[in-house]
Amino acid sequence: DNVPYILWEKQGYLRTTPGNKIDKHCILDWFKEIVSQDDVYIYKIGYDPWHIEDSLLEEFRQEFGKDAMVPIRQGIATLSYPMKSLKGDLAAHKIIYNKNPIDMWCLSNLEVKTDINANIQPVKGRDTRCRIDGAMALIDAYIVLQDNYEDYTRLI
Repeated sequence: DNVPYILWEKQGYLRTTPGNKIDKHCILDWFKEIVSQDDVYIYKIGYDPWHIEDSLLEEFRQEFGKDAMVPIRQGIATLSYPMKSLKGDLAAHKIIYNKNPIDMWCLSNLEVKTDINANIQPVKGRDTRCRIDGAMALIDAYIVLQDNYEDYTRLI
């Protein structure tokens, strides 16, 4: 991919899993670590329902509560307005990502497809080595925050 994965791992920006594919249980373990090590309360987690097995989804619900997992459909109707809002909040420096190099790389790889009504959705570019997973996770988290903002602010 021509990106410094090994350096990012050494710097603590990413983790690897054994083998040649992601063990999605490692993601659950990561969330558990955040709770135990950083004393963070997990309120909601946005996820792409296309890429999670029912058994793992149930494990997340058992760990964080039955309403904690929020499916985010990856279509234009769900993503267009939030992407436009996120772009504005990023430009206004309301989103802090500490110049994380992986976030910056994923955001720079994200391309936008626009329909005849000026609705937008993220797409991967033609270069299959360019990843957008981090940008998609940010968009999903942003949608969950916006949809639950009032409830969330009551908690803090």
